This record gives sequence, structure tokens and C-alpha cells, in this order.
Amino acid sequence: MKEILDIFGIDTRLLLVQVFNFGILVLALWYFLYRPLIALLARRQLLIEEGVKDAYAAKEEREKTITEREDIITDATHEASIIIDRAKERAQEKEALLLQEAQARSERMLADARMQSEEEKKRARETNKKEIATMAILGAEKILREKI
Repeated sequence: MKEILDIFGIDTRLLLVQVFNFGILVLALWYFLYRPLIALLARRQLLIEEGVKDAYAAKEEREKTITEREDIITDATHEASIIIDRAKERAQEKEALLLQEAQARSERMLADARMQSEEEKKRARETNKKEIATMAILGAEKILREKI
């Protein structure tokens, strides 16, 4: 074996020192570069996994929020229609009440007008009776004066 190494011009001591140096270099690179790099990659992988989990959680939360929003909108629409129906009913009741009040007022006004009309008729009759009586007396006086 020594002959083969001599043929190729390889010095065994130098080869052993280079193997030793290479081992130290590998250990130093493993300790200072490979381990921190692996730790960094592991942390990044954890961060990425957490990011993916957070993204899924955010997606689920968004879907839940959308569902809740649609439920709220549906409930609000339903409540609004109920309120509108109640308002329409109240308006119809109020309209009916106002119509009844207007009818009662108009009937009272009509009754008052009839009473006033009757009173006017009575006054007119009394006035007419007095005038007729006065005219009759005047007419009789005139006739009597002419005859006398």
C-alpha cells in the first residue's frame, strides 16, 4: 500500500493531517452552521404551520361571520316586516278611529244644523205670524177707514 501511495506521491502524514483538519472543519461547520440552520428551518417550519393553521382558523371564522351576518340580516328583515305590518295595522286602526270621529263630528254638525234650521223656521214662522197679524190689522184698519 505504501508503494501505491508513493507512486501517486501521497504523503501519509499530510493525508492524516488533512483528514484530521477535514474532520475538524466538518465538526465546526456542523456545530456553527448546520445545527443553527436546522434550528432556523425548524422554527420557520413551525411558523409556516402556525400560519397555515391561523389561515384555516381565519377562514372558518370568516365563514362563521358570514353565516352570522346572513342570520342577522334575515332576522332584521323579518323583524322589520313584523314592525311594518304592526305599523300598517295601527295606521288602519287609527284611520278607522279618525273616520269614526269624523263621522260622529259630521253627524253632530248635521244635527246642530238641523236644530238651527228648525229654530230658524220657528223664528221665521213667528215673525211671519206677527207680520201677518200686523198686516191683517193694518188691512182691516184700512178697510174700516175706507168704509167709515
